[in-house]
Parts: sequence; structure tokens; C-alpha cells
Amino acid sequence: MPELVVGRTRIPYLVRRSRQTRRLRLVVTPDRVEVVVPEGQTKDVVADFVRRRREWIYTEQERLRAREARQQGVGPVRMVTGAKIPYRGRMMRLRVTRRGATDDDAGSAVAVAYRNGFCVTADAEEGDAALRAAVEAWLKDRVKRDVRALVGRHAPRLGVTPKAVRVMELRRIWGSCGQGGVLHFNWKLIFAPKAVLEYAVVHELAHLRHRDHTPTFWRTVGALVGDYELRREWLAKKEDLLDWSGGDPRTQE
Repeated sequence: MPELVVGRTRIPYLVRRSRQTRRLRLVVTPDRVEVVVPEGQTKDVVADFVRRRREWIYTEQERLRAREARQQGVGPVRMVTGAKIPYRGRMMRLRVTRRGATDDDAGSAVAVAYRNGFCVTADAEEGDAALRAAVEAWLKDRVKRDVRALVGRHAPRLGVTPKAVRVMELRRIWGSCGQGGVLHFNWKLIFAPKAVLEYAVVHELAHLRHRDHTPTFWRTVGALVGDYELRREWLAKKEDLLDWSGGDPRTQE
């Protein structure tokens, strides 16, 4: 496997040839560097492409590794009593109760409730994956309700009506306002304080009136969220912590 040398650091990289790609492209993760190469491209061209981007490769991989290390403390390694789950800017305690084989409970295999912490009741045979999926589903449902309530509160004040509001998995962004007036929000905003979620909602609602980030746009945001700069700063500084698992690979062409 070829290597890239940056100072005293050796970074091996994989070359993957693809008939679908037309340009050289880098894919960087915390533990892997891949170069996607069009069919027929020479080794010398590939090596020169990697060499010219060596600083970006090194910096991005170090950043992703640091982010991964920080994220290890965000979501629980094991879904057991005493583990901590991020919720609205705080780490909340998890309590797991197991049903015995003779328990007469007609409920779901995994039930989630919130009472000053997460209370999960599960059948004895349910593993971590099932518990984690149930908590994630609860968090997604909670943030959907929060977003809809905030849109219902602030949209009339701005005199706007979004065509639709969707909460989903978004890559590298916290929200967007589509050309058709459809608002999208990243469900992982549930890990931020509710004031930060409110800022994200107001931000996208304001885009229904102003498509860019002009001073007029920010005055519109500030009219509803006076301390929006503090909330925006919190999100910018803590975004690596607002994650439930892993980081996305970074690419460059």
C-alpha cells in the first residue's frame, strides 16, 4: 500500500479505481485514507494528487480522530444502569430494568420513559443494540415535537408558513430551508440545550423571508431571539459533542 509522508508521520492510503468517477477524489476517516481514481489514471498522477493535498489529509485525519475521541464520552458504551445519555445539553442518567421470563407485561420488548433521567424497561434477552435503538427512537420523537411546537410559536410572529417541517438525519448541517419552503432539521439537535434548538428553528424560519445571511436576516433572527449570537456560538463550539455515534468521512476533489 502506498504511503504519504508528512513530517515524521507516515499515512498509508488505499487507491480504489472506479468507472463511475471522473475526477480524483479523497475520502478521509479517522483510520483510513482512500483515493478514488478514474479508470486509466496513472500512478504518478495519483501520487502527485495525494502529495499536493498532504496538509489537508493530515489535518483532517487529526481533526476527525480528535472528534472521535471526544465523542466516546457522548453516547454510552454500554446501555446499563448508571450510563449517561446526552439530552438537551446535559448528560442524563440511564436506568435499565429487566423483565423476568414470568413477568406478565403486554408492552413492547423495550419501553422508554423519562423521569429526571432515562428509564428503560426491557425483556431479559434484549441486547444493547435494541436498547440503544429504542432510546434513539424516543429522542427523535421528542425533538420532532419540540421542533413543531417552536415552529408553531415563532412562524406566526414572522408572518411565514413553511410548506412542511421535517426532522431527520442530516449530514454536517443542523438545518436547511429548501426552495419550496420545506424546513429540515437535524434530529441530533436534541443533544443541544433547548435554547439552541430554538435558535436553529428561528434561523430556518427567517430564511423563508430572507434567503441569505444579510444584516437584515440577522435583525429578523434577533427580533425573536435576542441572544442568538450566544446560542449560535454554543452550537459552533459544541457541535462535535452533539453526536450519538461516530463521525462522517470527509472528502475532497
